[in-house]
Amino acid sequence: MNLHIFSIFLLIGSVLSKDMSPTAYFPELTDKDFKDEISRSGIVLVMFLAPWCGHCQKLHPEVELAAKMLRKSPYPLLIAQVDCTKKGKKTCTKAQVTGYPTLKIYKNGPFWKEYDGPRTAKGIAEYMTRHARPCPAEIKNEANIEELASDDNAFVAFFKKGTKDNVLKDAFLKLAEEQRGHLRMGFSEDPDLILNHCPSYGVVFVRNKWLRNKFEPDEVVYDGEETQVALEEWMKNVQHGIVGLRTPSNIRDFTLPVVVAYYDVDYEKNPKSTNYWRNRILKVAKDYKDDFKFAISSKFDFAGDFGAYGYTSFPGKGKEPIILAKTHSGKFKMNDSFTVEAFDEFLKKLKADELKPYFKAEEPTKQGTENPIITVVEKTFENLVLKSGKDSFILFYSSKTNEGMEFQAHWYNLAEELVGEDVDVLQMDYAYNEMPDNYKLVGTYSVYWVPKNDKSHPVIYGGNKGEGRTYPSLLRYVCRKATEELKYRNRKGKLKKIEEKKSGQKKSEQKKSEQKKSEQKESEPKKPDLEKTEL
Repeated sequence: MNLHIFSIFLLIGSVLSKDMSPTAYFPELTDKDFKDEISRSGIVLVMFLAPWCGHCQKLHPEVELAAKMLRKSPYPLLIAQVDCTKKGKKTCTKAQVTGYPTLKIYKNGPFWKEYDGPRTAKGIAEYMTRHARPCPAEIKNEANIEELASDDNAFVAFFKKGTKDNVLKDAFLKLAEEQRGHLRMGFSEDPDLILNHCPSYGVVFVRNKWLRNKFEPDEVVYDGEETQVALEEWMKNVQHGIVGLRTPSNIRDFTLPVVVAYYDVDYEKNPKSTNYWRNRILKVAKDYKDDFKFAISSKFDFAGDFGAYGYTSFPGKGKEPIILAKTHSGKFKMNDSFTVEAFDEFLKKLKADELKPYFKAEEPTKQGTENPIITVVEKTFENLVLKSGKDSFILFYSSKTNEGMEFQAHWYNLAEELVGEDVDVLQMDYAYNEMPDNYKLVGTYSVYWVPKNDKSHPVIYGGNKGEGRTYPSLLRYVCRKATEELKYRNRKGKLKKIEEKKSGQKKSEQKKSEQKKSEQKESEPKKPDLEKTEL
C-alpha cells in the first residue's frame, strides 16, 4: 500500500480518537480493586474497553455522560470502566470479555446480567435507574402508589400481613426480581389499601396518571389463574394499555405488528398537547386493539426511524402525528395528514392487506470492470452474499457521511488484493438500502465477516484487538478467518507463490481491459494503483 496515503489515514485516525480518561464519576477499576468496588457499590454497570477500539471511542462519551447524570442518584449505583489492555487484563479474562466494548451489570458483587439497553446517555441513565431502585417497592399509603406510577404504569400486589404459602404472592415476588428494571412493581400489606384496591388480596394494574383516559379503567384487578406463567402473560398484555408510551428503554415491548404515532411527545413540559393527540389516536385504536399494538413516541427520540420509511430529511416541523407501521408484511406509512378519519381509513386498509409496503432499496446496477468491490443492494443481497458459495466480507456505509467514504480507500485496496481468492469483498450503501436481518449498524459504518459455511451468523469486525480500520489489519483478518487458506498468502498474511500471484494479476488486468473495450462505455473513475507490500 502507498505509504503516503497510509500515513494520512493514520493521522485522520489520531485526530478522530476520543479521550477515554477516567473521571471521579466514571472511574477506572483495575485488577486490584475491581472485586472490592463492585461489592460495595450496589448496582454497577461496567464498560470493558480497549483504547484503540473505534466502537469504544464512540460509545465512551455517552456512557460518561450517563455516569455524570447519575452522580446524585438516590439509589446505590455506579458506572465504571475497565481497560482490558492494561491494568484490567485479568478482570476482563475472568469476565469472559471477547470483544469491545462489552457492558455488563453487577449486583452487590456478583455478575447479574448483560447490559441490553439503549446506547445513548439519556437511555443508559434511565435504564440503570430502573434497575437500581427497589423492586417491589414498599407501599404504605396512597401517595406511594401514585409515586410508583408517576413515571410509568405499575403493578401492585396486596396481601394481608403474614400471608404464607400463597402461589400468587410467590409468583409476583419472583416476577418482581426477574422484571427489575422493566416493570414498576410494589407490594403492600396495609389493610385499608387492600380494601380500597381489591376484594381481599391480589395483583392490581395501576395506570400512570398521564396515561389515564376515558377508554380504559385506571386500575385493573387480576382475575386469572394463580400461576406465574398466567400472571406474567396478563402483565404483558395490560402493561402499556391500548396506546403505550414507547421510549428507547422499552422499545422491545412493542413487537410486530405495531403502529406508532410520532410527534412532540413530552409529558414533563407539555402533557396537555401530548394527550390531545394521544386521545385522538386512542379513539380509533380501540377498535383495532386485537389487530395491532399501538404506541406514541417522541419523534426527537427516534429521529433515526424516519429514514427507513423514505424520509430524506427529519420531519421536525409540524405538530400533527406521523403514522408509521411495521407488520410481518413490511413497513407502511400514512401519507395523508393526520385526522381521526384518515387514521381509521389507514388502519382499515392495513388490516385488509390493501397497502403496498415501502422498501428502501436501490435498483441493481451492472458491476463495473474497473472496481474489484462488489456492490450489493437489497434485491441482490441473497444471491451475492447468502448464496455466493464464498466467504463474504461486507461493508455497510452511507454515501451521505464522510467517515464511511474515507474508509473505502482501504476497502478498495483489500478488494484488489483478494481478486482471484475465494473471498468476496462487498459494500452496501445503507442510505439507500435496508440493513438485512442479523446485521446491526454500529457507528456510521460497519463491517461484517460472513463465512461461506455459516451464512446465518455474520460476525461484526472491529471489536477485538488487531481489528483496525486500515488495509493491513483488514488483510491480516481475512488471512486468519478465511474458510480455506488464501492462494497467495498464508494464515499470518505472508506472501507465497509471488511469481504466480503476479502472473495471475496480469491475466486479470488483461481480461478487464478486453471487457472494457467490448462494453464500449465510459468506465467508473479509477482508484489509485497502490503498491502491495509485505505485511
